[in-house]
Amino acid sequence: MKILEKLKYKRSLLSIVISIPLFFAGCTSKTSNSKVLDSQISNHKSNVSQSLDVNSKDVIKATVDRVVDGDTVEIILPNNKEVDTRLLLIDTPETKHPNLGVQKYGPEASEFAKSLLKKGDTVYFELDGKTSTDKYGRYLGYLWYTCPEHKKLEMYNERVVEEGLARVGYIYNQTKHLDALNKTQSEAKSNKLNIWSINGYVTDKGYDMSKINEEESSNTINSNDKNVVYANGGNSKSNSYHKSRTSHGMKGAIKLTEKEALNKGYSPCSKCFK
Repeated sequence: MKILEKLKYKRSLLSIVISIPLFFAGCTSKTSNSKVLDSQISNHKSNVSQSLDVNSKDVIKATVDRVVDGDTVEIILPNNKEVDTRLLLIDTPETKHPNLGVQKYGPEASEFAKSLLKKGDTVYFELDGKTSTDKYGRYLGYLWYTCPEHKKLEMYNERVVEEGLARVGYIYNQTKHLDALNKTQSEAKSNKLNIWSINGYVTDKGYDMSKINEEESSNTINSNDKNVVYANGGNSKSNSYHKSRTSHGMKGAIKLTEKEALNKGYSPCSKCFK
């Protein structure tokens, strides 16, 4: 009987020891479930120092309906009203403009937006100042989405600038995140990412397509040329170039010569170039 009592005693002690870390683990989980989500994540360097308070009166919880282009997104408000948004402080090359047509890197910017902002996704739209709409009735602000990998909020306005698929520009008085986006733009420009890879293409008013024509005429790329490779314009952090435009599910691929890819810091994909 004494042996059985000792065994029961040891088992009860063991159950207590096991339950203690589980209890504190539960407490930690509840504590970390904060309503204020940090914009800083590990897979990209954000220059936006503020955290987003999702309960702020200037923040609207919404759902993605459709990506129009790199700087225009349709969202659905909590009252089920569909609205167009014009994202502040950024300007991506055109894809649907009646006069300008499709500009270089416009399709890549649209594909990048679609890869991050999928239909039905929950997003947070941050207003900036008293003026919430422009003369076309579009909502003006910053669009925050949840990074699928880290489950933390990122500002899309900054991400598209970081990839070199948008320039910083504004015609309104809302400039809350201007300093941060200017810093992000400087980094993309110094790395010659996408729109910054062509001298003179980006202007203070938009994009100069004549510079594209000059670039292409001086450096014509034959699509059948063995030296043609494809780099992922939708995610410059992949740092690899590939043989096919759609290799490994790549979206927004940029066509360039192997020499150009190497000069821009890309390296050959280990699977494509064995």
